Amino acid sequence: MIQWINDGLHVKIKAVVPTHFHDDSLGGLQAFHNKKIPSYSYSKTIELAKENHFTVPQIVLMTYYFKVGHEETVTKFFGEGHTKDNVVGYFPGEKILFGGCLLKELEASKGYLVMPMFQHVQYR
Repeated sequence: MIQWINDGLHVKIKAVVPTHFHDDSLGGLQAFHNKKIPSYSYSKTIELAKENHFTVPQIVLMTYYFKVGHEETVTKFFGEGHTKDNVVGYFPGEKILFGGCLLKELEASKGYLVMPMFQHVQYR
């Protein structure tokens, strides 16, 4: 992905923000670190990454606003969703919300659910 972004889109990656601690978000993080690309994440994501032995994001998100080119983005934790740490990214200039695994189509299945995470959930 890094090569495609650099060579295909002709842009330089300045940072990466994993949206949650699962492997589909943190799985390639080490490749960014190897290229000296810093990673920012919600404190809970860092905590859960350590507990689950994943590559750990480097910097705790202290600010939720990032400059991307001439645009400002907002990264925010609204509460537990797909995971206990799921953040979303919003691009106000484009009116685009990136929710990662948090957002789904109405007809979508629940997807991959790890049962130990839901052991305290009572189903009706």
